[in-house]
Amino acid sequence: MPIARSIPFFALAALTACLSLPQVARTPGATVQQMLSGASVVGALADGTSYCEFHDPGGLVVGRDTEVYAGTWRMNGDSICYTYTGEATDCQFVQINGTRAVFVDMLGGATLSQGNIVPGNVCS
Repeated sequence: MPIARSIPFFALAALTACLSLPQVARTPGATVQQMLSGASVVGALADGTSYCEFHDPGGLVVGRDTEVYAGTWRMNGDSICYTYTGEATDCQFVQINGTRAVFVDMLGGATLSQGNIVPGNVCS
């Protein structure tokens, strides 16, 4: 019996959908960790709102856009995961080119934010 016939249709459809997801370009996690640890990202969110976010080497993140906020950041393989106060954890890929960082949705590759990497905390 062919393998395809022994797999229920819905499972085969789900597997096909997963295999057809676009490949999202990303910088390796170790490079992201090295570039962002102890640095700020100064740029804009996808909606054009300006933001600044400092990545403390100890895993804290502090930033400001329309207000000041805080949370934590950590690497999970090649993705960076943020947990802001009162919000669920959000993971995304980062594309780094020189000192430019673009944060992208892991599934569709949509740009979430982008900015320049600046050494130290320039956000407060």
